[in-house]
Amino acid sequence: FAAFKEINILFLVSKYIKNFYRCFTFTFSRGLLIIDLYILNMNNNNYWTGIVDFSTSNMPPNAIGIVARVVTFADDLDAFHQKVAGLVGEMDGELIFIEETFMVSDFLIHRATKDSEIFELLETAKKFPNDVVYGKFQYYTQDDS
Repeated sequence: FAAFKEINILFLVSKYIKNFYRCFTFTFSRGLLIIDLYILNMNNNNYWTGIVDFSTSNMPPNAIGIVARVVTFADDLDAFHQKVAGLVGEMDGELIFIEETFMVSDFLIHRATKDSEIFELLETAKKFPNDVVYGKFQYYTQDDS
């Protein structure tokens, strides 16, 4: 561990009660082990997540696109895509594509992640269900397609 400044590991633990799951995140940073516990209610089938890829005129000069994880409340996949496209439009952006689209409950059960960002986004989305909540923007400079 000494060679790494920070290591993040997430474990999804078995069912807790009915539709609740226990999720632990372990972070080893500067000699300290930080353990966070999340109790997740998997009844939130109307919360969706995905990776949005878009461009705007406000990007750095060498960037050709932005990717970010998004979470929002939507009745179905089409409604999710419409809300995300609306957000990109409000930012005067052009939607390139949306990928890795899942209901949040399915994402957390089947695609365990080491990044706690999804938990923070879900918590915020629950407070503001009409909004699309986005994570960290990551710019890219070359088209890999």
